[in-house]
Amino acid sequence: MVMGSLLGDALGTHTEFFNFDAKKQDINQNWDSLIQFIEHNLKMGYIKKQRTEFGVHSDDFSMAKCVADSFIENDYNFDPVDMRKRFALWWYFGLNNGFEGNRSFGLGREINQGFQKIINEGKVNKYVIDEGKLEQMTDVSGNGSVMRLAYIPILYREELEKGEYVAKYHSLTTHSGNEAYDLCGLLTYLCINLLQYPGNSPQRDIFTTKLKQYKTQIPSIKAFAYSQKESFNSLKNYNIQFNQNELDRYWDWKDEKLVVSQTRLNIDATYFGSYSMDSAYLAMHASYHSKSQVEAIFRAVNFKGDSDSVASIVGYITGAMYGLSPEIIKLYNDKCLQYDQFQSLIRAYMIHYQIKFNK
Repeated sequence: MVMGSLLGDALGTHTEFFNFDAKKQDINQNWDSLIQFIEHNLKMGYIKKQRTEFGVHSDDFSMAKCVADSFIENDYNFDPVDMRKRFALWWYFGLNNGFEGNRSFGLGREINQGFQKIINEGKVNKYVIDEGKLEQMTDVSGNGSVMRLAYIPILYREELEKGEYVAKYHSLTTHSGNEAYDLCGLLTYLCINLLQYPGNSPQRDIFTTKLKQYKTQIPSIKAFAYSQKESFNSLKNYNIQFNQNELDRYWDWKDEKLVVSQTRLNIDATYFGSYSMDSAYLAMHASYHSKSQVEAIFRAVNFKGDSDSVASIVGYITGAMYGLSPEIIKLYNDKCLQYDQFQSLIRAYMIHYQIKFNK
């Protein structure tokens, strides 16, 4: 899960901000193909510079490492104040960056607003809304909390309900959106069930059957769990700027034909997938229709748009689904190892066995 999520971020950060394309598969399943793609776009003047070194992860996995460190330092308990402090230390001081000494990049608007609230108030509250007042949640749901979940299902792999709870409330440390909140719960529910699954038909038994049992009061999440589109009447519940017809609320990720919101795509094709529902939908489609973790991750990388976040989500879903493969290890060793130095895997090992420091 962890290695896949790191790889998805490190690969996807190089195709982020290219126009989203559900059909083109420009990049083959190796680093050399990605490097050739970037070099070609540099030569043609389509991009001005390479975003970062190949093998370096961006904000998605930096924040995942902050989540992991918060658990490790707090005896594997959830401490939202500590977690928020670590997120702020990442952004302002480079904590857990993929390349030591580089400035942080990739901050989303909602997370930035949370940091500004800390600065303005001069203190760190538990959440971006008042504690215990879920009615204060908004309908603005970026994907910044959904992208960083990789370590949570590992910690709570035998405590499903607690895992859902922590995943949801961890979202509220940076995001006020109700869909992001519940997607964190749903994807953690999915991953824990995949980790516990002893069979060989996860698409049928977990994605299709088990996911329908996820409990939610949010219509969009209910439709998502059932792999359905929302009803036409649901449109009145959403911002008309981003939701103008039924296909803007289409969450049937089991449909082999990937149907995406043309309304949101027309607004910004270079960042399509930044809405939490879109990113989770793209990730579920890539994961469900894949035959391997590598195939799924590169499908997400080739989507472009907000590809680092989508591929990072794909990485942890398919990690829970397929386990660790030699192909994933090779991709990690080829480029990521020189920067990560197994730090992400050491965190996963510690969390899995709940190893505690002598303090």
